[in-house]
Amino acid sequence: VGLGSGGVLNAGTGTLTIEGNWANIGAFNHNSGTVRFNGSTTISGTSTTSFGDVLVETAKELTGPSSATINIARDFTNNGTFNHNNGTIAFNGTTQTIGGAAQNLFNDLTIATGSSTTLNTSGQTLRGVLLSNGTFNTGGYLTLISDAAQTALIDGTGTGDVNGAITMQRYLPSGFGYKYYSSPCTAATVGEFSDDMDLSASFPTFYRYDENRTSAGWVDYTDPAGALVPLIGYAVNFGSSLTALTTDISGTVNNGTISAIDLYNHNNTYTKGFNLIGNPYPSPIDWDAATGWTRTNIDDALYYFDAGSTDQYVGTYSTYINGVSSDGVADNIIASMQGVFIHVSDGAYPVVGIFGMNNSVRVNNLSPVFHKSTQTDDRPLLRVSAGYSDRPEYTDQVAIYFDELSSPNFEKKYDALKLMNTDLRAPNVYAISSDQSNVSIQAMPFSADSITIVPLGVNTTKQGWVTIKGEDIDNMPMDMNVYLRDIETGLYHQLYEDVEYGFFLGANKFESRFSLVFAQKDIRHQVNGDDLYYLYSFQGILFVGIKTPSDCGSLVSVTNLAGRLLRQYKVVGNGYHQFNPNLDHGIYIVTIQSQHGTKSYKLYFS
Repeated sequence: VGLGSGGVLNAGTGTLTIEGNWANIGAFNHNSGTVRFNGSTTISGTSTTSFGDVLVETAKELTGPSSATINIARDFTNNGTFNHNNGTIAFNGTTQTIGGAAQNLFNDLTIATGSSTTLNTSGQTLRGVLLSNGTFNTGGYLTLISDAAQTALIDGTGTGDVNGAITMQRYLPSGFGYKYYSSPCTAATVGEFSDDMDLSASFPTFYRYDENRTSAGWVDYTDPAGALVPLIGYAVNFGSSLTALTTDISGTVNNGTISAIDLYNHNNTYTKGFNLIGNPYPSPIDWDAATGWTRTNIDDALYYFDAGSTDQYVGTYSTYINGVSSDGVADNIIASMQGVFIHVSDGAYPVVGIFGMNNSVRVNNLSPVFHKSTQTDDRPLLRVSAGYSDRPEYTDQVAIYFDELSSPNFEKKYDALKLMNTDLRAPNVYAISSDQSNVSIQAMPFSADSITIVPLGVNTTKQGWVTIKGEDIDNMPMDMNVYLRDIETGLYHQLYEDVEYGFFLGANKFESRFSLVFAQKDIRHQVNGDDLYYLYSFQGILFVGIKTPSDCGSLVSVTNLAGRLLRQYKVVGNGYHQFNPNLDHGIYIVTIQSQHGTKSYKLYFS
């Protein structure tokens, strides 16, 4: 049967039997009758097709359109085979049922306003988006499918109801080690995981997190009756198998406003105000959504965990804030059933954070990373990684980006604190802000001077060669050079993407040896040719490089713009010198005098 473009066919109220294929690019309406499929039928075309009752006979087959919608005004009965073919089935009548002897796999499923649609056959599945603007009664028969390609979801913009239990799946490429989970259901319990793991194992496999503990925050939570509280995240260890695993949670799904909960920062030694929260909805949520969030005294960063691949009890953290990812993967979309750390802001302890959300934060992203995106704006960004040379596949990252509204101090809107990895196969690398906070993402203002310096921390657990390289160098000005400075050797290593430098380090915390330098001139050889002196300031410190033909000593003077002498230093020896003049923010004149001449510089001290 073929209906041409612009054609309209109203088929009346009787039964229409179709045994061959159906091509529809016009408008077919049979809302008051029955369409009986008694062969092998593929519906093609781009137009919406409107049926009354749909009946697929036993041992017969119906394949839906690849992109169009089939509207069904009455009941859908499948006694044969139904192939969704990536199309949409929309129920737009009044009282309707989905039944028959066969199971259905729907792609997208819509319940229109005014429709009350009920599932009355078990084994119904969905791989795409469920949108309910009417009433959808699941009968406990619907499963939201998750596989390597995508995870089905319920559209949070639906104005209707989804009644009854739903089973929601979560596909894991590897079941190895810990995953951070949350429940999309209103009253699920720990027992939902009993078919995927051993809750009675001698070493606990399920944990909640308590920020107020004075030791590590993890608390054994293996009682099958334990509630999976909406908004709370949990750590789940599925064991030592590297094979893919599909887990599931069943129950009535959360919808609408999720009542805010209190989170805390007691500034305890090991927890430091971090709280493990989770996505409470059967759909991804957007951390950057303009509306829908209740976040009081909550920093703007997200902290994702990725399990190790050889030790199931350890892993690494990646961070997202303000459009920037520490590793180029973590992003603002939190997958369904995903747990993630957030940080209650520092302050007068204990600090109380208030955390909640409503449907405005939900998004229809079928393929978010369960734990994705790289920097897509035009802000300058540097992402640096560090790893042991004998385990190059395991690295840690830190990101530096420039934002004119930020400052060198830690700011919860722009910077992300460093959450230390537990996987000993990778060192920890982080920036150190002006107020001595360790951060995984550091925002810097555009410098008023020609040089910006960011101290870099490297924390190692073993002696050996550590490689540091620029993973990404994006949107840097043409005249901007980026260096890794080794203070111990005095060398400046220019950073290029994927060019690495090796350093033999002991097992220690190195917070005074390395720094990242952004300079508008080549400073690898600071004083060259006729240039006897090189000066710059950073965070109130005065740096002076001297290279005179003979080591005759120099006099360094600091005056204000009116010429008043404020500080003076005698310098003996060529090389690199630094001083702390303890000056207020502002512009000053720095003069160097020696028997080889006098030279003055105008510097800004921040």
